Amino acid sequence: MREIGSRLLIKQGDTAQELAKIIDGESTIPVFANAGYSRHSKFVESQVARHTQLRLFSGQVTIDPSGVSKENGEPFKVYSAFRRKWEQVYQKKIFRTDYQSLGIKPEIMSSCDLHSGKNSLARSSTRANAVRTLRKFTGLKGGINRYSELSDRVDQNTTSGMSEFISLGLIGPNELFEVADYLRYSSDDNRYLGSVNSWRNQLIWREFFKHSLDHFPDSENQSLNPNLESIDWINQKVDIDAWNDGETGYPIVDAAMRQLSEDGWIHNRLRMIVASFLVKDLLVDWRIGANWFHDKLVDYDSALNSGNWQWVAGTGFDASPFFRVFNPVLQGRKFDPKG
Repeated sequence: MREIGSRLLIKQGDTAQELAKIIDGESTIPVFANAGYSRHSKFVESQVARHTQLRLFSGQVTIDPSGVSKENGEPFKVYSAFRRKWEQVYQKKIFRTDYQSLGIKPEIMSSCDLHSGKNSLARSSTRANAVRTLRKFTGLKGGINRYSELSDRVDQNTTSGMSEFISLGLIGPNELFEVADYLRYSSDDNRYLGSVNSWRNQLIWREFFKHSLDHFPDSENQSLNPNLESIDWINQKVDIDAWNDGETGYPIVDAAMRQLSEDGWIHNRLRMIVASFLVKDLLVDWRIGANWFHDKLVDYDSALNSGNWQWVAGTGFDASPFFRVFNPVLQGRKFDPKG
């Protein structure tokens, strides 16, 4: 940035106020940003727009939420229908990134603490490491080769490792979809096509949750299924504290919760197990768990967090049935057989 006569300013505080100080009354100065989809993000954007020319892009998703809808213009509430329409729109997009030349510039490093609390931005959170991690995952011996078979095993290193990087903006969803498509069509025998499609499907779920939050911003704090809004939660403090501290007595739940507090990250299967245990076994409001994840996760994303918690609780769109309970003992035996 210095080479082109620019500089990087890192500010902490109220977004609109800090930008107003920098702009100093020059309302013609444009601000370029990726649009957010939470109610808070939209509020911040409205405040910033009062001071300057705000130009928003849809860089957090591959397709803008306005571009995927039913024939009558309404948003999708069923994932399978959303995915079919999303694929139709996606096929018409033109991307310019060449996967083979996906660049690494080691001299460009991130030194800003982008998360607060104990689990602040990990030292490995750089653009260079994001690309290295992606290359390792998609390599000949990478996790992508057995993804459909082992992606739910919490004792195997088969996940892509992209969640933190994409939440911090160090790699974009367009790039990940391009990589997935490159892998789908580059192999003559398509030996790993099932695994690639399985991973790609997870990326589309991310799009679905992002779009859902944009259309239904109250879903961060309100059940999307109105029939399940008035559940009489027990919310016993002793149960919540035991869950938070990893002291419930159920090994896989406790190991996951301790890892969450220590590392700021846990496997997606573990997230479903501990969420189900809190909501279905302890009868604690899913929003209490969602708020705990908000404080702990280094890959926190409001849309994915509320979407996944409501999926487990059975209160969201196309969610797991509210009567489905993850058995923590059987889950441990199946997905972490050696403990």
